[in-house]
Amino acid sequence: MIKARLAKSILEHEEGMNHLWIQFASIGEVKNAQIKIVLPAGVHRAPNLSHYKENGLGDILIAEPQLSHDILIEFFTCEPVSCGKETISIILAYTDKEGQSIRIENTIHFRIVVEEDTDEIQIDEKVVNKIKQLKAGLDESCPTDRIDYTPMKVFKIDPHPSSELEKKYRVDGLFVN
Repeated sequence: MIKARLAKSILEHEEGMNHLWIQFASIGEVKNAQIKIVLPAGVHRAPNLSHYKENGLGDILIAEPQLSHDILIEFFTCEPVSCGKETISIILAYTDKEGQSIRIENTIHFRIVVEEDTDEIQIDEKVVNKIKQLKAGLDESCPTDRIDYTPMKVFKIDPHPSSELEKKYRVDGLFVN
């Protein structure tokens, strides 16, 4: 029911990045459908790239469970983590028509390696193409006009007159009583 694929078979132990593609078929008319992703210690993820809503715990909320879904997740390491074989758990949880809680879990394995061992990398072109399609769709929806974010010059109006020496040697800061 849940299919998971990684863009790369390995992840660098320090400042590494990878993508996870989660696919699942229609689960029918159910309530409270959500996907939880459990990552190894030291591995973090960005909000999902497919723009599904997420709750405060990072669970992905599925608004229309009667449809099939593709969810793309970017995950990464910020600091050095221990190398070795690791597992990502993908848990689909929902309540069926009878009110029973259903939980379906799938796991996918990858290795965390040092930068020198990245020669053994295997790339899944289908995941890479899916990411490119998603990026192309975002580029088309965004206007091509550049937005100018140059900060405006701030003019300070001081209601109290200052002498020339005061202006020259004044240090602006927070006034505390």
